[in-house]
Amino acid sequence: MPKGCIIYCIETGLLEKNSLMSIASIRQFGGKLNDYDIFCIQPRAYFNISKKTKSLLSEFGATFIKVPLNIRHNYYALANKPLVCDYIMKNYAYDHYIFLDSDTLVLNVPTELLSFSGEIGLCPVAHQGIGIPANISTVDKYWKQLLDHLKIDESNLPIVETSRSKESIIAYWNSGVISFGGRSSICEEWKNLLNYVLDHRALPESGIFFVEQTCLSAVLLQSKYQVQQMSVSLNFPMTRKSIQQDEVINLNEICVLHHYNNLRIIKDRQYEILGEDRAEWIDQQLDRFGIYPQSLFQKWGLNITMLQIALKQKLFYLANRLSSN
Repeated sequence: MPKGCIIYCIETGLLEKNSLMSIASIRQFGGKLNDYDIFCIQPRAYFNISKKTKSLLSEFGATFIKVPLNIRHNYYALANKPLVCDYIMKNYAYDHYIFLDSDTLVLNVPTELLSFSGEIGLCPVAHQGIGIPANISTVDKYWKQLLDHLKIDESNLPIVETSRSKESIIAYWNSGVISFGGRSSICEEWKNLLNYVLDHRALPESGIFFVEQTCLSAVLLQSKYQVQQMSVSLNFPMTRKSIQQDEVINLNEICVLHHYNNLRIIKDRQYEILGEDRAEWIDQQLDRFGIYPQSLFQKWGLNITMLQIALKQKLFYLANRLSSN
């Protein structure tokens, strides 16, 4: 049995296309990462992937599992992450688990990731966002309720430097690429804290979007966990804000590109690209999986699909609020 596995969340629409392209990148550039098993989990019942996607997953040697994990807060798609990681870690024994967001591409052999031997490894967030600056005397209301719930003393919190803007903040990690060593309680604690926050609607002022990421980071602020900081090459953020700092994208040096659905930056060569062979491969896969439809009909079809997904999530949200009242 391989010593490790790779975990994806997968659902209908762009997420399934991104997942396929991410797996294709492992098969093309991943080296020994190809020895890892791949699990694609659909945790919400009404977001079914297509038969074509299932067939391609099989061709890639990936295991598809549909299991109703996200029921309690099924209006919040990002709740899928801790639920899926916790499910795999409790049901499949490996020495090493890697979670990848679907909008990631493995472009070079991730040697640092393959040699990981700690409990958990992540890369800091690219920019401060809703993180807390290191030089303030107290955390804000949202972070304080997370710390209080976990009984964490806020007087001695670990500090990290953001991966792109180089800001000093209280340890706040990006959840797009996560390396877990063996069976850990981290995912269960992550899931439980997220449930607490969503149950009590204890959200940050910016809204619900980053709640799963902040909950994981809060769990990791507990002194019992030793976090191994990964290099930015293992979770290179290709946001427009990040790329504008460089104006050059060196695909030869990036092991895992976190593209945030900004691959048009590469497709249209909006900045100088180093590693043209990888850029051409990305072009081919975008066409292969229909991620940027060319015809007007296809574009409308994609927009309608995304609208349907958004409406489903809104209906789940409203149903949840009504049932809780």
